[in-house]
Amino acid sequence: MGYVDRTPEGSAGAGYYELKTKQGDKRQVPASRIVKIVVYPDVAAYSRITKTEERDTLARAAADLKAVVTDYPATRTYLDPSIKALNKELAQYDAGNVKVDGAWVSRESFIAGQVSVLGGQLRSDINRAQPTSSFDLHTDPRFVGLQDMAATSPSAKALVKDLSDTYDKLLRAESRQTLLTSFDSSTMTFSEAQGGVERLKTMKPEEDPRSLAFIKKWAASVDAANQLRSRAEPLAKEFDDQMKNVTDVAIPPLASPELLAKITNLDGDLRIFFATKPAPVLVRESDLALSLTSISGAFNKLQTLFPAREFLQAKELLDPLVSRASSVGPETKRVAGLLQTYVSERIQDFSRQREEAKILLDSGKQKEALEKFEAAFAVIPDATVGEQVSQLKEALGVNAQPEKK
Repeated sequence: MGYVDRTPEGSAGAGYYELKTKQGDKRQVPASRIVKIVVYPDVAAYSRITKTEERDTLARAAADLKAVVTDYPATRTYLDPSIKALNKELAQYDAGNVKVDGAWVSRESFIAGQVSVLGGQLRSDINRAQPTSSFDLHTDPRFVGLQDMAATSPSAKALVKDLSDTYDKLLRAESRQTLLTSFDSSTMTFSEAQGGVERLKTMKPEEDPRSLAFIKKWAASVDAANQLRSRAEPLAKEFDDQMKNVTDVAIPPLASPELLAKITNLDGDLRIFFATKPAPVLVRESDLALSLTSISGAFNKLQTLFPAREFLQAKELLDPLVSRASSVGPETKRVAGLLQTYVSERIQDFSRQREEAKILLDSGKQKEALEKFEAAFAVIPDATVGEQVSQLKEALGVNAQPEKK
């Protein structure tokens, strides 16, 4: 129970130990009679012995008792029963059994039970994890325990492999999906995309039809983009050369018939390429071909828009393409700028004449307003302005309709 000090100041050995027997009796033993305190190990207290460490604890208890008997032979009759009980427990463990909840069972059945329980828990956690990477199987203590069991248990070894294969397959599927999604980014560079494709090839793409299709499509798309760029480069140079002598853009410039035919063919192949929905990074790789065909196509449409004085439509056509013109060449950029300026001036002139006409009309000066509206209509045949001209002519007794010049 413990040592009780009853030693008066200056007197030695006057204390005693108060002990409690198994029957619950208390016994006081003077300290002078105590040679060694020996704690009798209660075998029943060792209710679980499944590991070498737990077995070693038992062995140390037996060794301690044997050492006491060696040093104090008179204690043999008291300690032998405990030593034998401990040795019996050790023999059970050494025979391949383990103790669980106070009962000895074969190690095989114990491991089989552990394998079944841990396997079920881990499999459930793997399937429930969203995303899979949120659960780290390989560092989970339960899985580490299974790996230890696998050293001696075929069933544990098979389960470890099965769980690893299942987890790794799901992890690869997640990684492939993340990688495939990244190819939709408009900021990914070609080198980054190429590196991503190489990584995708190491992720067992054969497990995923979409990944296999992407890898195959990527190779074909890269080849197509390279061909488009190779074809566009000499055509862009020739187109830019033909823009050198353009100074007056009142009549929009146009490539030579021979060059125009080649650009038209390039445009057809470019449309086919875009129909395959290539990754944004490959669309950028074909940017020169797109710029050339867009600029050439716009210049061609201007051949109709300018004579029809459809300058508002011409502006809508030119504005987004001016920035692309520099990709084709400096002369193309210059001419595109001239065209944009020409169109802007026509629109400004139209707007000025129309606003002046409105002011005159509001002032009651119908004749002067009519002249301004007709001047505006002569720049851009706007339907609203044309209606205004007709109304004013009718009011002034003039029946002629405004003519498109």
